Amino acid sequence: YMWGPTMGIVPFPLPAWNWWGLLYAMLFGFFILIPVRGMVKLRMRLAQMAHDRWLGWGGLILKEALLAIGVLNIAYGFLSAFLGRAPFTWSPELLWTMTQGGWEGARIGLLIMGVSFAGLVLARAAYKRTVGMPFFRETDGQTLAKQAIFLGGIIPFLYGFLTFMTGEVRPLNDGASLAVGLACFVWGILVLTVFRVIALRNQRLAVMEQMMDVMLPAFPEPVRRRVMTKNLVAFAGMPEAQRFRLISTMMRILAGMPEETRMLMRGAMMGVMAELPGEQRRRLMQTMDRVLMGGAA
Repeated sequence: YMWGPTMGIVPFPLPAWNWWGLLYAMLFGFFILIPVRGMVKLRMRLAQMAHDRWLGWGGLILKEALLAIGVLNIAYGFLSAFLGRAPFTWSPELLWTMTQGGWEGARIGLLIMGVSFAGLVLARAAYKRTVGMPFFRETDGQTLAKQAIFLGGIIPFLYGFLTFMTGEVRPLNDGASLAVGLACFVWGILVLTVFRVIALRNQRLAVMEQMMDVMLPAFPEPVRRRVMTKNLVAFAGMPEAQRFRLISTMMRILAGMPEETRMLMRGAMMGVMAELPGEQRRRLMQTMDRVLMGGAA
């Protein structure tokens, strides 16, 4: 849609452009996806870890719905920008046209959107339930599978949205425009798969740092032990490389704490480990020994 038909005038037509469309995408798309959804996820994770709340379908569906709504608003904002039309100055005519029996493509697009939205939200929520809590037990392979589900839902969702907004089932461009469009499409898939896996791995380590350095020392003792137990049980069930990364992060944060806080956290950790089954305790101790000896993941 950005690199549309050229009609033989120029090989790479630029969008007509509208800055209000870009502003709409920023305020109602990226703002929902990054700070709003990010804060909702963090609050939910704290409630899940510390108080066993938000463990059911409600929290999962809320997070996935925010994701789909954010993407939808980004798509609407940028489509408005590319067409050179300010948001809400052109789309209200769609509903009138559809009620008059026009624009068969718009109704087809609306159907695709509805099915894709439901599939995206429910499928990702169901898969996340199989991964379980705490969130950092997720492996790179599970992150990749989660992103594959996202792509499987969001690509038809966006195609349905564009079909709905334009009222036509638009064919692919050809020639140079198709080459540019496919390059952007492939780049987007790489960002949402390979780069996303790397980003979420780093995010899990960063949240572990925050949890050890800030959150756990501030929790009451019963809550601290509950969260520490969940963490260590999850560590014991992970693949060795993943367990090594997280325990390395945990021990590095412990080493940098003030003495009083470090003794508090080590006491909680040792107390929990003493109560774990022998096999889980053995795995954790072996990994801790590797970390202390300067081993590699």
